[in-house]
Amino acid sequence: SPIDRNWLADLISNVNDQKPMLIGLNILLDRTIERESDQKLREAIQTAGNVILRNDPFYPIYPTFAKAALDSGVLSFKLDSSDTVQEVCGDSVSCQSEDLFYTKLFDYYRFANANHDIKEVPKKPWIKINFSPSRLDSNSQRLMSFPVIKAHEVSQLPKDALKNKLVLIGTGFPDLYPLFRAPLAR
Repeated sequence: SPIDRNWLADLISNVNDQKPMLIGLNILLDRTIERESDQKLREAIQTAGNVILRNDPFYPIYPTFAKAALDSGVLSFKLDSSDTVQEVCGDSVSCQSEDLFYTKLFDYYRFANANHDIKEVPKKPWIKINFSPSRLDSNSQRLMSFPVIKAHEVSQLPKDALKNKLVLIGTGFPDLYPLFRAPLAR
């Protein structure tokens, strides 16, 4: 930390070339690093026009990036004794903000799809993380999975593979920095 801004700018541009509906960036951008690389990242976020940034009450988004983004929301974690993320904040009190990252994603996604049938996530102080890479669809009884694509694989995807999708970009390096071991980091 902080993540290489040139690399992140290139990743956002590569993802955006796939025409996703939204990009959720679960990486704190709370400080400046180098003028040129910060400018490149700001331009990538602004050009995409669909990036929602993760904010934090103690480490707010650096204003340059906040202005370039579509929106932002707070995401806070509860860890277990092994420093594995177990729960995320689910209301304005536990997140210490009215703007929640996951509700921003759902709200924009619902609006962009003009799909008001998507159920709202229930408000709870803390929401348990599902560590399974799949879930059972209650309507069709099919096993649904959420693909995890490594950053270097984005450029190898077929054209428009992410079209109209919600793409979450974040870290998943359990051996590199164990404080934030994340689900689906395989």
